[in-house]
Amino acid sequence: MVTDIIEDIKNITLYIMDELNIDRMPTIEEIRRSNYRELERMIYSNGGMTLWAKKLNLPTKKKIYRDSSLTKEEEIIRGIKQVQEILKINCMPTYSQIRTTLENGYSITGLISKGNGYRYYANLLNLDLQTSETNFGIDYEFKTLDMLLNKGFEVEKMSVKHPYDILVNKETKIDVKTSNLHNTKTGSFFKFNIWSKKHNCDYYIAHCVLDEKIFKTLIIPSKELRSYNFSVGMRSKYDVYKDKWDLIKQA
Repeated sequence: MVTDIIEDIKNITLYIMDELNIDRMPTIEEIRRSNYRELERMIYSNGGMTLWAKKLNLPTKKKIYRDSSLTKEEEIIRGIKQVQEILKINCMPTYSQIRTTLENGYSITGLISKGNGYRYYANLLNLDLQTSETNFGIDYEFKTLDMLLNKGFEVEKMSVKHPYDILVNKETKIDVKTSNLHNTKTGSFFKFNIWSKKHNCDYYIAHCVLDEKIFKTLIIPSKELRSYNFSVGMRSKYDVYKDKWDLIKQA
């Protein structure tokens, strides 16, 4: 039994390290964002993070302090430019590139998300977006607009300065999330990042995309989500919200 726990902790930790492209012990925040809460439970039930970092012979992440001489926007811009220099790219780095390149990458992407947003900083610095999850997400925002229009809703696409994507019937705030299927050793799922526990919308419209087609669309009340991310399996507890467009009409 003990051997099984050790093996499980080791294997899941190594998998997260590979997923995040890091060579140190993942932090609790990184474990949570990777949607492996079971690993967090196993670690804290069996000695804690420091003990397991030593057992696995892994260094821990150094604490990064914010530069108090910089505004949040200046810190974001500096982080973006550092990633560009390290990776030798001229375009806007993706969230994953920022997180895996900088020691304070999660802090920088958090500031971006809670501030004016990813596209705002790309526009501010006159940087092209990569063909990535960002452009992928933008495409589905416009597809969602069309879907809502076809269902008789009045819709308005919001600017990059807004913390949500679409305003429906002049009052209901919608944030659009899109994910391809992720295949892992422990199963297959669609993963959606929220970035903040404080919701700025009334509903999330989550598109699960399989083989470049929408496998299912979920209309989830934001009050039902209480973490930084959520995962949806091929069969999921969130399936009760599949195609529940009437929820928006009732809002």
